Amino acid sequence: VYEDEGIPALKAWFGAALFALRRPDEDASAHLDRLRAAEQLAPGVAFFAERRAKALLEANRSPELALAAVREAFGCDYPEPAKLHGLRGMALYRLHRYPEAAASFRRARELDPAEPLYAQWADALDQDAAAPEAPAP
Repeated sequence: VYEDEGIPALKAWFGAALFALRRPDEDASAHLDRLRAAEQLAPGVAFFAERRAKALLEANRSPELALAAVREAFGCDYPEPAKLHGLRGMALYRLHRYPEAAASFRRARELDPAEPLYAQWADALDQDAAAPEAPAP
């Protein structure tokens, strides 16, 4: 589906909206609307939802919207599921849902053991979960 003539132009338009979304001085809503409009022109292409999730996380925008975008990408035939599990883990981490985040990073590590970032995140979250809590002062 990426080889279609319309997809490269659509990716360029989508890329411009992603770039603007990453700028902290910009209002995210208009750019998110552009991203969703691009995605509707090529339904079922997980690339768009994955990139939207990544941009939201990189820009420190809404982790809830990033998690929703990852869910959408899981619903498509995406060639890199480890990346989606990693993005899901990051969104869950930012939502303070640490056990779920650790599970996502462990799954990403299973799918792509060559990527050290997944193992680092999974191990760090597992260690935090195993550490005893400090007594309250």
